[in-house]
Amino acid sequence: MEIDKTCLSNSYKSMNDFFEEMELDSELLYQFYLAFRGQQISFPMKMYDRELVRKRIENMIEQEKTVDIRQLTEVYGFSARWILDLSQYLGHDL
Repeated sequence: MEIDKTCLSNSYKSMNDFFEEMELDSELLYQFYLAFRGQQISFPMKMYDRELVRKRIENMIEQEKTVDIRQLTEVYGFSARWILDLSQYLGHDL
């Protein structure tokens, strides 16, 4: 279905601009609309779940893998302090 981009509401216009920037087909916007229309969606500030990241780091420590705090902060978006506190809580000094 062809989308009339000149009449999109602000939310869908922003999404359409993003889709175009990423060189994605505008048909995806229509499919997104069909799947989620009428729903109010709020995205968390953090992309990753704190508990799941904790488990991932715990597994890394248990398997004695190298834990690079800087890399983990970049990948998961949690502070170096949080990762250090977690490692100390687990009885492992980084």
